[in-house]
Amino acid sequence: MFCGAADQPHVFDELARAGNARDIAGSGIGLTLVATVLRRHGGGVALRSAEGAGTVVTLHLPVHAPQR
Repeated sequence: MFCGAADQPHVFDELARAGNARDIAGSGIGLTLVATVLRRHGGGVALRSAEGAGTVVTLHLPVHAPQR
């Protein structure tokens, strides 16, 4: 699925739904939850989407746990 340019800055916001996903079941917490868990483990997440090519979500996790 393609995530429009206007929606991309908000895909990790709580309860965010892409404009073209209104007819697809979901609550809008999935990517927010993923991003929160990854940040708490010292990582992150990025999204790249282009019409006709689809969407790629890349997860980043550190090799070593952050020092606490």
